[in-house]
Amino acid sequence: GKISLLHSKINSDIYAELILFQEEEIASDLIDKACMNALLEGDAFLAWSKLKERYKEKTISMKLSLKKEFYTAKSLSAEDDPDVCVSSLKKIWTRLNRDFQANISEKDLMLQALNNLPKAYESLMDILIRDLAKKDLTMADFWASLMDKFKQLMKKRKKKHFQIILKK
Repeated sequence: GKISLLHSKINSDIYAELILFQEEEIASDLIDKACMNALLEGDAFLAWSKLKERYKEKTISMKLSLKKEFYTAKSLSAEDDPDVCVSSLKKIWTRLNRDFQANISEKDLMLQALNNLPKAYESLMDILIRDLAKKDLTMADFWASLMDKFKQLMKKRKKKHFQIILKK
């Protein structure tokens, strides 16, 4: 019905855009081969999937580089937003597990993130490590705990800064 017509129209538009941006012979061939009986004008999803697979780096050196980046991530300062650090680590973790079947557990991801936290997070770290050991900690709870602590630290910092200004 209407949905399949809309899907077909969107697919055709996206496929046309892919064709416009093809520059290499290989990319052109992959896009041209992304036709199926159901979508004779070309399947945008299939074309994109083939392009991603063709150009995705899956070399041993890339795996080594990602692992090094994961395990040697820069430690945070008390002013740094842990969301940035955890997001970065999670992207690397996802790539390692998805593209290289590294089998790094979510628990190891959280432990690595904890390893990069500054001294200001010590009391929270003790709680999170205990919860990890008991297997009571989800990634969402871990993330929320870090963000709550960061907000507390920023509030204290602003209060301290305000007091210094008042003393002048």
